[in-house]
Amino acid sequence: MTVAEKKKKAEDDKNDPASTIHFYAMTSSAQPTTRWLEDAINAVAAERRFAAAGVDKSQVIRMTAYADLVRFGLVERGADGKAVEAKEVDDLERIGLPMFVLVLMFMSVMTGAMHLLNAVIEEKISKISEVLLGSVSPVELLTGKLLGVVGVSLLLTAVYLVGGVYAVIAFGRPDLIDPVLIAWFLLYLVCASLMFGSIFLAIGSACSNLKDSQSMIQPAMMLILLAYLGSFVVMRAPESGLAVGMSLFPTIAPFAMMLRLALPPGPPLWQVLLSVALVVGSTGVIIWAAARIFRVGLLMQGKPPNLPELLKWVWR
Repeated sequence: MTVAEKKKKAEDDKNDPASTIHFYAMTSSAQPTTRWLEDAINAVAAERRFAAAGVDKSQVIRMTAYADLVRFGLVERGADGKAVEAKEVDDLERIGLPMFVLVLMFMSVMTGAMHLLNAVIEEKISKISEVLLGSVSPVELLTGKLLGVVGVSLLLTAVYLVGGVYAVIAFGRPDLIDPVLIAWFLLYLVCASLMFGSIFLAIGSACSNLKDSQSMIQPAMMLILLAYLGSFVVMRAPESGLAVGMSLFPTIAPFAMMLRLALPPGPPLWQVLLSVALVVGSTGVIIWAAARIFRVGLLMQGKPPNLPELLKWVWR
């Protein structure tokens, strides 16, 4: 049978009244109802077709049954030199733990960064910033706000970590609790909170009201969204070149590298150390640049500056 004949036969089967179900209703968008009706009718139709053809349906089901895929890690050698049986990797370890790490990182960073932006703009509108600068320097004020947002992020993380630990113990999976992973998470969380907090503080200090900040905040939001969305690429192939590149890019590394650490077997140690060095160094540079912008923009009113003007403030 040629390809054209196969297409014609498939089209004829599709248009055959015996192979279609006509459903009439005032509202045809009720998916659960239509899906249940379609499955029930097709099950009965299959039973009758098998009976009419004289074929044992149970034998067909047994011969076409799919084999379940069970995931295991690699067989390792123990301390005594004997081979240790490979450990099964279930969906909770493969998907649940990485998704928890990703969402918690994203939520903690976004909560603190957006709060800083709104707080600085409100202080400028109400002239509180002028009063504060009478007692402290702009750098001290910036440092205090960053330390505050880091404290909020750590407190929020602690609450959810305690809940997560309780949940995995209740599920009977205490093996998922890894103190080393928690330590890496806290390190990346502090760096990400300082990094994005500084960016949002700089934007807030350069704007006179919330309306002006909407256009300037879009590039900063894109950095966070790219980090969040790119993390799903890392989950699909954590050892790919793209995943390694993202885990070394400073604004994406806290999200991407944490996912790679949560996914077995994890990245090589040199990649983790290089990522930490790049993130810490970039965080220091961003804080320095944000302090330069914060120093100029905090007392500035009127039209918000554009990106070239902000760069001039950095090097002023």
